[in-house]
Amino acid sequence: MNKAKIAISDFNRKYFKSAKLKISSTVFSSGERLITVKTFNNVFKGMDYYKAFDENTDILKSVKESSTTKFAISVSNYPEFYKATDIEGYQTFFDLNYK
Repeated sequence: MNKAKIAISDFNRKYFKSAKLKISSTVFSSGERLITVKTFNNVFKGMDYYKAFDENTDILKSVKESSTTKFAISVSNYPEFYKATDIEGYQTFFDLNYK
């Protein structure tokens, strides 16, 4: 997880320096790990970040080689997601509504 956080931090510093993003990590009771990058002013800025993250093949190579799921989530949806810890379910919701 530390290698992934470092790679994401490097990515943020190179491409989103002025956004002053914060990175945190959480381990769910199931053992799954979540790295959170926050905070974006609106859904458009969040999706811009998501697209840049998805398209980056340089800095984030090691993150993408591991089995990762990535999505954007709003402040209002996050508590529900955290309670359910249903990564696959939220991924489906995200793909249908935001991609």
